[in-house]
Amino acid sequence: MMIDLNGSEFNSQPVAIFNNGVAGRVNNVAVSVEKINKLDPMDKNPEYRVIFTDDIGSINLGIYYPNETSTDSQNKILAQKCADLVKAVTGDTFSFPSFVSYKELVDGCMKIISENCAGKLVNVMATYGTVGQPKKFLGIYKNFNFVEAAGSVPTKLKVSRNPAKPEYDDLFDRIVEDAPAVESKAVEGSTSGIANWS
Repeated sequence: MMIDLNGSEFNSQPVAIFNNGVAGRVNNVAVSVEKINKLDPMDKNPEYRVIFTDDIGSINLGIYYPNETSTDSQNKILAQKCADLVKAVTGDTFSFPSFVSYKELVDGCMKIISENCAGKLVNVMATYGTVGQPKKFLGIYKNFNFVEAAGSVPTKLKVSRNPAKPEYDDLFDRIVEDAPAVESKAVEGSTSGIANWS
């Protein structure tokens, strides 16, 4: 068997980055929902990913079930976030069914989105987190005013700026960099930190 490292299958593929990595309002993106099959109850992945895709790449918003430590305020934020996502694909006049729990609300809203998102476009506000919690990757980190139906007038998407609490201001520049490379320590019997394989 011959292995040719010059072949095209070993070339690095270009990385597609949503909106070329530029934070801010992104218009006319497709939306879809992916249910995560969690086999391990300790799995820290979200129950759902709401995926936003433009002509270049995609980003996702993780939607988690509330747990026993979730506060009423956190549950209300989750409900509002789910409602905003549903209205972005169904319209502001959508009439929601009643839900008996926040878990049922999450499942119900994700199902509504999944059943109604085909061919629909939305606008989103993509950021690098907030000044107080910067993120390494472009994403949907806002709890409010982060999604709307494409063509919405006036827009619901708002930039968060609060002079009294600047740590909550939206961050539109990437300030978190990759971790610096860890310097290798020399292995006994090797030179310049490169192991002696002979």
